[in-house]
Amino acid sequence: MELGVGDVDVSHVRVVFDGVFTCPSGIVSATGPTDDREETLLLPRRGDWTVRIAVRGQDRPDYVAVFFDQEEWDAALHPA
Repeated sequence: MELGVGDVDVSHVRVVFDGVFTCPSGIVSATGPTDDREETLLLPRRGDWTVRIAVRGQDRPDYVAVFFDQEEWDAALHPA
């Protein structure tokens, strides 16, 4: 499991979701499909985010990643 910001830069994955994710708490926590290790990401703001979810593997993915949009992330860190 990976939580990140920016482009989907992992080889041999396919994007299965490209849309809006709503996070009212501003904290994202998830575990991967093959381990119990929890990944947590503190978002710079609460609310709606453009995300891409990518997976590797066929029937049951062995890798899942959620990538938050870099421009939205930067705008939240440095509001105009």
